[in-house]
Amino acid sequence: MPRIAATAISSISALKQSPARIIEEAGAGPVAILNHNKPVAYLVAPDTYERMLEALADHEDMKRVLHREGQEVTPLIPEGAGEGRYRLGFVEEAMREWQGLAPSVRQPFERTLAKRLEEPHVERQRFPGLPGFYRIKLKKSGSGPVYVLVYKVEGERIEVREVGTGREDARMDEGV
Repeated sequence: MPRIAATAISSISALKQSPARIIEEAGAGPVAILNHNKPVAYLVAPDTYERMLEALADHEDMKRVLHREGQEVTPLIPEGAGEGRYRLGFVEEAMREWQGLAPSVRQPFERTLAKRLEEPHVERQRFPGLPGFYRIKLKKSGSGPVYVLVYKVEGERIEVREVGTGREDARMDEGV
């Protein structure tokens, strides 16, 4: 029998007979749905599913960020940024992504980056699994893409490694 990564098991027949009960069980952990003693699906709570999507997105971001390690950094001073303690720069690919952003997306990032030039080490925005890396998430009201900017603090420099523009998220608010 294949490995089953779940806290509960249900057959397709039981799911058909009592879907509300099986869905309730999914609140406590994943439920494996079996057909002829083989898993055919997993049922998970919405918050678990959202965390899974976030972890997958983080993994994709991490791959892109690591791929850009060692690229030359171009200095940039964002609009509204004063003389911060840190200097800002972009790797080449991130600069192209930045330049492709609409002003309505770039401006909130610029405001946040101006703050990060004073203090870039924002613990709650630490990028998981990569020491010295942080992210800024921009979420708009309604449904639509989530924009993520990933930067690395290197000495007195903030190096933007990625400006991602494509993940969908139904829970939108500006997260800075």
